[in-house]
Amino acid sequence: MTSTGAAGEQAGTAPNGPSSLSIDLRLQRRTGDAGGPAVVATDLDGTITYWNAAAERLLGWTADDLLGRHVSSITAATDDSLTSEQIQGGLTRLEPYAGEFVLHVHGRDPVPVLIATNPILDRGQPAGTVAVLLDISDRVGAEHRADRRAAQINAVATVGQMALARTNLTELLDGALQVAVAALDGDLGSAFLAEEDGNLRMLAAVGLPPELLGVHRIPPGHGSLAGYTLAHDGPTVVDDLATETRFTPPPVLLEAGAVSGITAVLRAEGRAEGVIAVYRRSHRPFEPGDIDALQSIANVLGHAVERQRTQQQLSRLAITDQLTGLPNRALFVDRLQHTLAHLDEGRACVLFVDLDGFQDTNDALGHAAGDELLRAVAARLVSTVDEGCTVARFGGDEFAILCAPVSGPAEAVLRAQAVADAVASRPFEVDGRTTSSSVTIGVVVAEADADPDEVLRDADAAMHRAKTRGRGSVELFDAELREAVLARLHLVEELESACQAGQLVLHFQPEVWLDGRQEVWAEALVRWEHPERGLLPPGEFIDVAEETGLIVPLGNQVLVAAAEQLAAWLELGPGKAPTSISVNVSARQLVDGDLVALAGDLVRSLRLPSGSLWIELTETAILHDPQQAMALVAELKRLGVGVAIDDFGTGYSSLTYARMLPIDAIKVDRSFVAEMLTDRRDEGIVRATVSLARSFGIMSVAEGVERPEQLDRLRSIGCDLAQGYLFCRPGPAAEIEAWVQERALRPARS
Repeated sequence: MTSTGAAGEQAGTAPNGPSSLSIDLRLQRRTGDAGGPAVVATDLDGTITYWNAAAERLLGWTADDLLGRHVSSITAATDDSLTSEQIQGGLTRLEPYAGEFVLHVHGRDPVPVLIATNPILDRGQPAGTVAVLLDISDRVGAEHRADRRAAQINAVATVGQMALARTNLTELLDGALQVAVAALDGDLGSAFLAEEDGNLRMLAAVGLPPELLGVHRIPPGHGSLAGYTLAHDGPTVVDDLATETRFTPPPVLLEAGAVSGITAVLRAEGRAEGVIAVYRRSHRPFEPGDIDALQSIANVLGHAVERQRTQQQLSRLAITDQLTGLPNRALFVDRLQHTLAHLDEGRACVLFVDLDGFQDTNDALGHAAGDELLRAVAARLVSTVDEGCTVARFGGDEFAILCAPVSGPAEAVLRAQAVADAVASRPFEVDGRTTSSSVTIGVVVAEADADPDEVLRDADAAMHRAKTRGRGSVELFDAELREAVLARLHLVEELESACQAGQLVLHFQPEVWLDGRQEVWAEALVRWEHPERGLLPPGEFIDVAEETGLIVPLGNQVLVAAAEQLAAWLELGPGKAPTSISVNVSARQLVDGDLVALAGDLVRSLRLPSGSLWIELTETAILHDPQQAMALVAELKRLGVGVAIDDFGTGYSSLTYARMLPIDAIKVDRSFVAEMLTDRRDEGIVRATVSLARSFGIMSVAEGVERPEQLDRLRSIGCDLAQGYLFCRPGPAAEIEAWVQERALRPARS
């Protein structure tokens, strides 16, 4: 055999007799070697008889290596369906043929080639086959990269579909990791999620010990591959884990045979949510397309994790009190229902806890300090009860505690007393100050399968009964209290019917000017014409209306009736009836009603003069939402509706709101007027209130004037108006009209 060297030298031939030699010489003349294609010839037995220099460059073997050897020496299967025998058949086919094959390359990876064969004829008879081999590596490589890129794009799309379809985060990570490992021709994989403390927790793995899932945690920082990736905030490519110096290679990966790897950060909305990694058990490098594909999968997962975190947060918000972190009413009711339904022995108890004097603390120290106190009380309640109990905040200053099982009422009361003692035992540090507090508790003991709503209703009723006994009291719900609750429920039903049946009527009490003018104003006071109990004062039903929300439709009815009565009185002319009416408005009306819109409609439709219709707000109504109260007062004044603060001086914030709100009048509470002649402090409060009103340029109105001496004192200190039994008791419109007209006939200042 002759060994070929550089291009242009003589090709190698096998000595197969005169006929073979002449054939090979013809091949040399026709194909040559300088820059031409690779050419291989075989005889009828498949023995290689010709091997040119181009073939040597393509496949790595010299002519000396292969001439005289069977063609099977250079064949290799391209896949499971194409055997080396089939390739040999293509190279030795005695008819024109073309096909693509993968051939062995000496010292290198197999190479894809296009083989075109033709028979060799000797005197018209087949003598062998000549094959031209073209290297199609570039084309096949491009096709492979395109197919691989398409597969990776499909993998990203598949993970996207998983993210939309799967709500279980662990299942999503497991499925996505398997897709990523397959798409990147990997052997191993892992996925970590970032926890609140910064650690990374493994939730999915491919080819790694399953006992690591949910348990294996990695601290942040450069100490590990996942930590390094998170700190680096970008894809990390590792060519050889054994020689890595940027971080400490995880032993679990080395034990699993991982050699190279690639990692990417799960990120969404600027937050790193975790890390995904794919590893190979070989040094085969990852391509740029692999990096892009894994990062795309990581991006999809990052958004899925962020979306699920948001959904979980929203779910927590729906069942958690945001101020204290305790369960809210909805979660408490759910746990109560579950407890009652699965109570195998004993009974359950609910403690309805109300923080005593919280409004006073809130007024004195401010809302921020009030919030701090609520958080401190919540923490103490949790630390006081057993671990299995549920402590919830219902809102405001109300908490609830569920304990089960309990043996009976005695144990329930002991638990409640222990809670009350724990709260009162030592003061709380609030806003740098020490403040003491106490709680009033209503207790109810519930049997299995009791109705949760009724249990809470009864506990609330017991708490309200306890409040009548004083701060720090504990009250057990009993048969007597049950009768009171049922009576209250009956009252609610009757009040609902009364609102619809027109049983609510208005009485009016005159307000008299103390400077001698004859003009009279009036305050509207609601009464209930009960079909069985007769005329009921507001004290019999207003509290129930407030608690149930009936105060909103009831209050709207009162406002409409008062405005219509005012319009009728104004038509009578001066000296015939009051020329102004004030109406009390509750906190629920400010929050739940549409007070401004209703007042505006009445002023416009009835053509009421500016300043003739007044709204009276209590401090309670203002405190509920001071900012909303300010906005409402401004709107009412824009409509020409006067605004007064009722019961001024009974709360800590009276002065604050008198200064803050654009009000028109202050009403001095009757409790100060009643004792002003005998108590210098009460007289001082009345004087200060009247002086304050004068300095603000607004009016002062004294309530509860019953004695001439009180009237004289009020006149002497400059009070503008007064109302009370000394002038006239509340009465229907007709009686007030008669009183006004009779008064007009009296001498002035009477």
